Parts: sequence; structure tokens; C-alpha cells
Amino acid sequence: MTERIAAGGLSDPDPVRALRAGAEEFLDACREPEVQQIALLDAPAVLGWELWREIEAEYALGLIRAGLEAAMAAGALAQQPTEPLAHVLLGALTEAALYLARAEDAEAAREEVGLTLDRLIDGLRA
Repeated sequence: MTERIAAGGLSDPDPVRALRAGAEEFLDACREPEVQQIALLDAPAVLGWELWREIEAEYALGLIRAGLEAAMAAGALAQQPTEPLAHVLLGALTEAALYLARAEDAEAAREEVGLTLDRLIDGLRA
């Protein structure tokens, strides 16, 4: 899943669009029933909260951090401490994925989450 998200995010030379594309790829993946079941529902219960968070931090947090650093280096996002921002965005994406997994109307929820994500990322622009 990390490779899929990275490929989606790396496909755009604009660092903000790349960040957004990676987030969108993650949310689209989280709409798939097997991803919902394994990554969002079973993993925290089977692995335990701490190990699940370690794995999430190792893979997802690194992608987010790299995307933010690239966007800040390009002057597209306002300079700020990357580490706390990466954690906040990871939390937002994780909660968005859980929201999608539980939504009765998956299409409407995905559209709403996409718009919310766009606003959130646009708010970080320099």
C-alpha cells in the first residue's frame, strides 16, 4: 500500500499536488473492503495499538514527512516544524479513512473527505 501511495504522490512534479495525490490515493485505497478490514479494523485489534502505531509511523509518517519537506523546500507550503505537522496530517488521514470505512454512503463520504482534505492542505500554503 505504501508503494501505491508513493507512486500516486510522486506522479506530480508540483509538491503540493503530489502531497494531495498521495493522500487521495491513500483514501481511495481505504475504500477497498480488504484494506478496510485488514489495515483499519483488524490491525489495531490483532497487533495492539502500540505496534499498529509503530508500523503506521514507519511507513505512512515517512511519506507524509517527505511530502511536506519537499513542498516547504519548494516554497509552496509555509515553513514550519515538519514533525508535528506530519503527525497531525497522519491523524487526520487515519480518521478520514475510518470515517470512510463506516460511512453508509461511501461515495458522498469520499467526496466530502476529499473536499475537506483539499481545504486542509490549501490552508498550509505559503
